[in-house]
Amino acid sequence: MVGIFYIGSIFCAFVTIYRLLYNENAIKTFANYLLASYFVFQISCLFVYVLIIYGWIIDVPYLYKISAPINFLLPPLTYLYVRVILFNKQKLNKLDFLHIIPFILVVINYVPFYLLPISNKKDIVLELLKDINTSYKIKLGYLSEYVINIFRIFQSLIYLIFQWKLIITFNKQNKNNAVEKQINNVIKWLRVFTSLSTISLIAFILLASIAVVFQDIKEQHINAKQLEALRELSGSYQALFSKRARLYNERALKEQALSEENFKSLILEHYTFLKRPVIVNSGQIFIGNSKKVVAQAKVSLQNK
Repeated sequence: MVGIFYIGSIFCAFVTIYRLLYNENAIKTFANYLLASYFVFQISCLFVYVLIIYGWIIDVPYLYKISAPINFLLPPLTYLYVRVILFNKQKLNKLDFLHIIPFILVVINYVPFYLLPISNKKDIVLELLKDINTSYKIKLGYLSEYVINIFRIFQSLIYLIFQWKLIITFNKQNKNNAVEKQINNVIKWLRVFTSLSTISLIAFILLASIAVVFQDIKEQHINAKQLEALRELSGSYQALFSKRARLYNERALKEQALSEENFKSLILEHYTFLKRPVIVNSGQIFIGNSKKVVAQAKVSLQNK
């Protein structure tokens, strides 16, 4: 479901960019260029997230962490967009270029990872696919991922405060003035836009603190790369195979001598052949819903 949401968001972002810049009725203002830039960068980040969620990142490991510095361009762009709309500033001044400093610092931080051979990057990505929580713990640059995430939250929070301050200041300055209906609609849009940015930050904080990813395999089928990662943790495909599946009895598979390759093919063929739930945390795997396994999984999650 998360992957579908990201793909839908990418589509909506493309449509928005088209309407802002390429539609026959598009008004190519400086503000619209800023907003379009925001969505372009957002698309690049979401694209990498989709690659990770579906396991495709293993084929392009050099794209991992490409989006990390880009995330630090999003808060400044939203702030500048709101400022341009409210106070009609149609160009950037020299001081505005200071906003890209966090982006540059994060790029520098990840230079050690960017310079790694492809084979090393692939190993790191494979560990990520085994356990998504690894992304919050490994150190790929000069700073740990924990520090980078704290930095990102802090930056986003600061910009949101200044963004809301711009809106509140504008409202106070025009409190006793008759504001045109069109301008009033723009202010309402900026409130919605800033509110959505606020909600996004809250969601990111919650995800970063919980650091658990749920995958409904009925809706988002497990792929070969994900299954291989689970096999490495469990020791075999058979350990992941469910003999309670309806198709197991219908096909009389009990009468057959199934090999590891058979178990793999069956799990990839139909989601019911995977023993559920499967929980991966800190390099540990918990398969099935027996009382013992559930108790062990609870202890592991509580000790995160």
